[in-house]
Parts: sequence; C-alpha cells; structure tokens
Amino acid sequence: MFCLDKSIFIHDYAHFRGPNAIIQTHICWKIERYITMLHTFIDNGIKFLDFGGKIPGHNPAEISKTYITDAECPFFNDLMKNALEEGLLAYPNRWIIFGHYDVIIKENHYFPINSYVLIVDNSTEKETFDIISPYKIKKDHQNYMKHLVGRWSRVKGFWFYNELILTTNRTNMWGTPLIVSYIFQYNSSLNHIYDYRERHLDKITKINYLLFDILVDLWNMTHEKLFTNEYGMELHPVLKFYKGMLGDIYQGRADIAGTLAFTPKERFQYFKFLVGTIPQLALDFIFRAPPLSYTANIFALPFHTYVWYACGLTMILCGVVITVIVSWEEDKEPFIQEREIDKEQVPTILDIIMMQIAVLCQMDFFYQLRSSSGRVATFTLLLTFIYIYTAFSARIVLLLQATSDTIKDMQTLYDSNIKIGVEDLNYYRFYFKNPSTRTREYWRKLYYDNRIAPKSSAKEHYYSTDEGMGLVQTSFFAFVIERTTANNLVEKSYTIEEKCAIRYIETFLISDVVHLFSKRNSTMNEFFLNGFRRLAETGLHHRQLKRFITKIPKCSGSTNIFVSVGLKESYFAFCVFLVGVILSLFLFVLEHAAHLYLRHRNFNDNVTFVRKFSLRLSSK
Repeated sequence: MFCLDKSIFIHDYAHFRGPNAIIQTHICWKIERYITMLHTFIDNGIKFLDFGGKIPGHNPAEISKTYITDAECPFFNDLMKNALEEGLLAYPNRWIIFGHYDVIIKENHYFPINSYVLIVDNSTEKETFDIISPYKIKKDHQNYMKHLVGRWSRVKGFWFYNELILTTNRTNMWGTPLIVSYIFQYNSSLNHIYDYRERHLDKITKINYLLFDILVDLWNMTHEKLFTNEYGMELHPVLKFYKGMLGDIYQGRADIAGTLAFTPKERFQYFKFLVGTIPQLALDFIFRAPPLSYTANIFALPFHTYVWYACGLTMILCGVVITVIVSWEEDKEPFIQEREIDKEQVPTILDIIMMQIAVLCQMDFFYQLRSSSGRVATFTLLLTFIYIYTAFSARIVLLLQATSDTIKDMQTLYDSNIKIGVEDLNYYRFYFKNPSTRTREYWRKLYYDNRIAPKSSAKEHYYSTDEGMGLVQTSFFAFVIERTTANNLVEKSYTIEEKCAIRYIETFLISDVVHLFSKRNSTMNEFFLNGFRRLAETGLHHRQLKRFITKIPKCSGSTNIFVSVGLKESYFAFCVFLVGVILSLFLFVLEHAAHLYLRHRNFNDNVTFVRKFSLRLSSK
C-alpha cells in the first residue's frame, strides 16, 4: 500500500469515526506523507498525538483511543509487545495496522479475544484493501481466528464496513475449554445438580454451575470444572498466594470462579468482580420466637396497667362501702337477732378483705349482709368482677398461644437464654474466628468468645445445616445460616405455627453483594459480563433462581391446636402459692412464739401472786 493510499484511508476512516475520535500515531513515513496525514486530522477536527515507536503511560481519563501504526516500521514488533503488556490492545482501544496480513500473522503476535485490531491488507488486489480483525481465543493457541470487517478502495472508499462488536462477533469459541473453579462443601451435592434435590446444600454453586452450562453452549465452549472445598480467604502475607478457589483464579488454573465471594477491597488489585448472580443472599440469626411466658408474666398482661389500677380502686371503694354498711348493721336489733339465730359473728376488716378476694376469684364467701343496701353493694361487686374475670380468662388463652417479639437485635438476643450455633462452613469459621473488615469487631468477639466457642466448653457450636435447623424447630435455638437456605427447610418441614414463629436478626457480618470473579486482566471479562446479561434478559437466570431460592414462608393463618400449660407458663401461680406458704409459716411461728411468751408471762404473774399471798399469811 502506497503512503498516499494510507493517507486517504486515514482521511476516510477519520471522517467515518467523527470529530470525537482521539488518534495516536506510531508511524515511520516520509515527511511529506506525514504532513498530508496531519492535514487530514486538522481538517476533520480530530485530536491526534504522535509518539513514534514509544508507548506513553495510560491515562484513565481517556475512555478510548485509536492507535495507527505500520507493520513495515522497524519498531513494530516491540510496539506490539509493549502494548500487550500495558493492556492497550483491549477494547475500547482500537488499533489500525497497515501491512500484509500473512506477514503480520507469521510474527505470531498475540491479539487477545478482547482486542480491537484492524489490519488494513492490500495483498489481494492493488486497488482494494481488506480490513481484517485477527484474534486468538487463548494465548497458547496456534491458530488465529479472523473476521472480515470491511473493504476499502481509493476510488469508492468503504465498499462496506460492518462495525465489529466483540461480544457478538466472537461468540464461537470452537470448543475451547472454559475452566471454572467451584466450591462444594457437601460431597452429595455433585449428585443432585440436575435433579434439584437437596436444594439447600451448596445452593449458590449449583445455580452458577447450571448457568455456566448454558453459557458454554452459547459460546461453543467445553465446560471444564475444578472442585475444591474452601475459598482460600486471604492472601498469604509472606508467600503471596491464595489457596482454594481464589488460588485457582490467582494462579491462572481457572478462568472464572463458579461460587460467589465477598468483595473486600484487598482483593480488588488481583481480581475483577463481575456479577452478583444471587442478589437475595443474607446471613442471619434464625430462631423461633419463644412463647410470651418465657419473657414476661402472662398473668399481668391481659389488662393494661390502668385497668389494673381501676380494678384495685373498685375493690377499695367496695370494701369501704361494705365496711360502713357492716358497722351500721352491727347496732340494729333485727340484724342482731338474725346473726344470733344463724350463729354468726360481726365480720371484721380482714373478713371483708377475704370476702372481696373470694368474689374476685369467683368463689363462695361465708358472711352475708342483712340490709338491702348491703345486698345491693354485694350484687354490684359480684357483677363487676364476673365481667372482669371472663375477660381475664379469655385473654389468658390467647396469651398462652402468643409469641414474644422482644428479641429484635443482637443485644437482646445475646441477653436472652437462647442457645446459639453457626452453620459449619469454612468461610463462617474464618469470619467468626478472625478479625476482618467484613465484621463488626465488638459483636464478633462478644458472640464468638461467649456463645459460639466459650472457653468453658470443649466443643465449638458449629452444626450441619439439617442439624442446626432441626434444633431451631424443636427447641429455642438461634442458628447462623444464609436466609434463603433456611427458608427452603422451613417451607419444607415446618408446621404453620412454627413458620409463624420464625424470626430473623441480622448478624455482625457487614452486608455485601457477593460476586463471581475472574483475574483482573482476563481477556474474557467483557464476554462474561455480556453472557450473564444475556441470561438475565432471556429469563434463563431467573428460571434457575426460582427453582433454588425460596422466599420467606408466609404465615397463612393457624390451625386449631391444643396448647399445653407447663411449669414455665404457670410459674407465677406457683410463686404466689410459695410466697403464701412461706408467709403463713412465718405468721404461724410468730403467733406461736407470741402465745408461748404470753403463756409464760401469765405463769410468772401467777407465781408472783402466790408468793406474795403466802408471805402475807406467814406474817400474820
């Protein structure tokens, strides 16, 4: 291709690209052709820079740039090598290379799959030039893939030009292996990926496994898997390497992770976090709300405080009225005769108090008022407390079936008597045991040192998924587990009443949207992003989420069940009984001591009298 033709091509391409293009040239043309090219840039208002064979530092503020070079220049090979090392071959940067296609390919330059390289080739005809985009799917591949972007001639300009869209035009990978690293915590999970059994075990990995199955079909790739049982967590401070799944990506053994991971800032310099395939994930304490009797005295809850005040005031007023009436009846002759016939005594203040307690408890009482006013007062007292007693009894029945909502945060959960356990997974053990930026350190240390791995216990409180959720169902136990995993087991095996009693509290782990990730400079990153976007747009992603993710089970009502009353529910009644027994014994001892004291005092008085009387007789 003559230099004149090259200048004209640049003119047509600059006109095609528009005035916003930034062009950087690396050419070795003669001065007159170089000046012609500069005039082309100036006439089209295009920003341009010329650096010869050198690659300047990359400016992040520049979104994209078009590089123009010539394969005949002596610095071309070094230029391509430096551009690859600096990451400048990757889209959105564009490269236009003048030269013979076959000659350039023989140099075996690595044009990655995410590169936008256009070779302007005139090896076929003198007046027509092919615009070819070559690339390699992976660096170790021998063969190049190529795409004919357009044709140009000096007379006709661009015959055709199909804008190259990498994620659309390069989706046929020709059976190239896509190596994905997966974490499986349970050995049985590999046997239940496609039959959707045991959906609560390794759910995150299973969903991504099925999504990658679809992607490799779309890209004509081969799905190769690496399996491990740990993340690798943090970079080794001395040896500078990751273990587990992170190590597979870091060392280049895998192209992408198949299990989601947290996104701490320390990992950003090594990994590119791509997409969060499961946005609903959350780590919570899950527990059954305890019965109301576990946290409060249900005998005091049926009425509001002011209702109790009103009941007490009613008893006092009625007691005063009945006392006045009894005092008035005490001196009236007809009432005295009736009491003598019935052999009754005049009731005292204590008798009146016992009468009111009997009325309150809907029991019979011994004394009867004789006057009409007294009987009206007694009837009013009975009628009032019949309604109060009925309302109290009905409310108690509801409270026996109610659950407590006093446990609402980590502080109230810690202060409660509920036992606590954690799902036995590697990354839970890591984040619960070690300080990190992913946790609230005060709460992590408090829970781990005192409730999860207390020094007084030889066993750490880690449980399998089924074992932990079984303890939640059968006892008052708080279990740290991923919420959708718990939802699956609750929906499958819990009764309606147990579902209605389920409560969630956020843990001390800082919330984060976990992501799939690859190596930071991977040439496949844009393809991964576009592929998962396509799965989301077509509904295939949502289809897998719907099969594995269970929403919070609905409390759709309750069935008629018999609620047994145990010692916990009736402890207040036993406390009243115990206090009454102790008080009666104390009063009995007090009365007995007083009786003995008075008896002994009377005996001494009698002895003294006898002695004095004897002395008087002897003196006479």
